[in-house]
Amino acid sequence: MDTVPTTNMIRILEVAAGSGVHTTYFCHHLDQLLVSTGCSLRFEWTPTDPDHQCRQSIDQRVRDISLLQGHIHNPTSLTLHEKGMLEYGNINGNKTKNDLSPMDCILCINMIHIAPWEATVGLMKISCDILTTHGFLCLYGPFLRFGTAVESNL
Repeated sequence: MDTVPTTNMIRILEVAAGSGVHTTYFCHHLDQLLVSTGCSLRFEWTPTDPDHQCRQSIDQRVRDISLLQGHIHNPTSLTLHEKGMLEYGNINGNKTKNDLSPMDCILCINMIHIAPWEATVGLMKISCDILTTHGFLCLYGPFLRFGTAVESNL
């Protein structure tokens, strides 16, 4: 039977982080949960967005949050296309997918229903490339449930 590796660090990549609302919300609550339960787990969160103004917004929001058991990396540019990653980098220059490996979770909220199809294909490709063996891709958006749009997502 395959067992889940034990580590004290979980790495999360947030794709299409937008303004950073989800980044700060999830990091704040994850940090509080870890502290309140006495869990020794720590986390690293890497928010990405191809839009410069979005990365500036993320940067500003992240300055207002303090974490005890987590760390939020500087927002990074990530552009996806049908072959995976077209561009990955930040103000310090371009990076490669090896700089992302391995990730325990990739979180993508409200992207695949508005982005070009090639970006969704690229998301699936980098997920295969950079997720750990037991890592997972978490998607959220205005999806259909039994053929009907879920109202809370509209």
